[in-house]
Amino acid sequence: MKLAYSFILGIMAAISAMIIEFVFISFMAGENFLDEKFFNHLTSPLIAAIIIEEALKLFFIFWATRELQERKAVIFSALAIGLGFSSIEIIFIISKLFSVQAGELLNIFGVFIIHIVTAGFIGYILAVSRNIFWAGIMAFALAVLLHLGYNSLVIYNFPLAYLYAFLALLTVVFYFLSKKVISKID
Repeated sequence: MKLAYSFILGIMAAISAMIIEFVFISFMAGENFLDEKFFNHLTSPLIAAIIIEEALKLFFIFWATRELQERKAVIFSALAIGLGFSSIEIIFIISKLFSVQAGELLNIFGVFIIHIVTAGFIGYILAVSRNIFWAGIMAFALAVLLHLGYNSLVIYNFPLAYLYAFLALLTVVFYFLSKKVISKID
């Protein structure tokens, strides 16, 4: 398995997403792009950002796994892409901590988990599905919904217990789904 390659693809996906998001969202939101209110509500530009991120993760996961035969390798490659993606987002969060509320520190863990788990679900769906077209659509829709759920919990200041319960549930579900595939010999 070329996990380092997948990790680097995850970094490339995150950087690509940030560039596209900046251009697209600044166009959509105009002068309000950096307005604090913009980040405190689930707005169409923020939904667009989720769609952009998950579409790029799907693309890079598909690219990295297109020639892999083992389902286990597909899942691990997807997880490495999610790790690379989340690493870049975490670096940007840490780099702006001096101007952001201390609560952002708690979100680092959430960013780490949500990007790895959504990438893992994408990899899982691609690994177990026979029709790659429908698998891609299902994986994309699931990843967007999960990411949207996470962002909603953060943006609307749900108690941290709810946020971490959501992340724990996603992690446990992914673990048990993927455990069957990973333990099988292809």
